Amino acid sequence: MRSKENKESLIKYLVTNTRFSRRELTDLIVNGKVRVDGNVVQSMTMIINPHKQIVVVNDQSVHKPTALKYFKYHKPKGIICTVTDPKGRKCLDTVISEIKDPVFPVGRLDRQSSGLLILTNDGEFANKIMHPSYSVKKEYKVTVDKPLTKAILNHIRAGIILEDGPVRCDEIEKTGPTQCVIKISEGRNRIIRRIMALFDLDVIVLKRTAIGPLELGKLAPGQFESIGRSIIQETKRQMEKIMDLSEE
Repeated sequence: MRSKENKESLIKYLVTNTRFSRRELTDLIVNGKVRVDGNVVQSMTMIINPHKQIVVVNDQSVHKPTALKYFKYHKPKGIICTVTDPKGRKCLDTVISEIKDPVFPVGRLDRQSSGLLILTNDGEFANKIMHPSYSVKKEYKVTVDKPLTKAILNHIRAGIILEDGPVRCDEIEKTGPTQCVIKISEGRNRIIRRIMALFDLDVIVLKRTAIGPLELGKLAPGQFESIGRSIIQETKRQMEKIMDLSEE
């Protein structure tokens, strides 16, 4: 009985314990980049016993973490969202070394943006946060270089088309002549900057203040803190509820 309980799908194990999505893992398997006990994986439905077998992805061993860790980090402007950078630019290596846990960033904030970034070793949680089907809203405070007119706001609310497809903000609220708060569940690259560029507006300040129920709060730039279990559970409940509604 014990051996059956220890067995699980290789794909599920990798989604839970790495930063790769199911689609990325499928590509890695097709390209022979996933090995179990030294053998190249041939089947997408392979079942493994992670307690007894060695799984390697891209020449890196995959280990089940002893405990799932979740942190929120206030990414300052000028930091890129990678663990290392061959060009020597400021990245996340310093904060991750301070955390002293093998965590990775969930999603991205571009170099000139600041605000909330989640760091975790929970691959399944990370993939759900980023996957569009879970519709996790991200909140941003935005300042542009020219006035936000009523016509511009109405146009954005109605939905626009970018070069990579249509996009609609969940909410947009004007908070000053050139300031607004945007809530959006889309996660495409530099999406808010590209939205504003359609109206000849340059983004001066872009700060992410929330991801679902996870809020940046008063966390200072460059600082991090552990996220409580209750708020993580609430975030997971909200994501599952959205998925359940979408399947009805």
